[in-house]
Amino acid sequence: MWGQLSPLPSRDGKMAITPIICNIGSVDIHSLVPNKDEVEQVFTEKLDTLCDSARLGFTQYRSAGGYTLPVFHGMNHRIWGLTAIITHQLLGILAPTHYRHKLKFILPLLKVRR
Repeated sequence: MWGQLSPLPSRDGKMAITPIICNIGSVDIHSLVPNKDEVEQVFTEKLDTLCDSARLGFTQYRSAGGYTLPVFHGMNHRIWGLTAIITHQLLGILAPTHYRHKLKFILPLLKVRR
């Protein structure tokens, strides 16, 4: 085990997810049996593909004071939600010279009343 990332709240806020970072060696992803209530699909993606700025997008939410989440797209699978947040944090640690993307919240323009 190399370490852990900071705990992240689940969508409903009822629990915290703490990503554990480790090397588990070579794994045949087809032999994994994920919990279907927690995992929709298992796949792999290369680090250089994930670090490519053309594959990174952002979704901006205005609720709860506003926040921005990363989205990785343009591959065989779209990575979004909690998985994208964990991926974003992990890439900043594993490949800091190749992945320098920061999340910014841009305040929406206010409509001017006339």
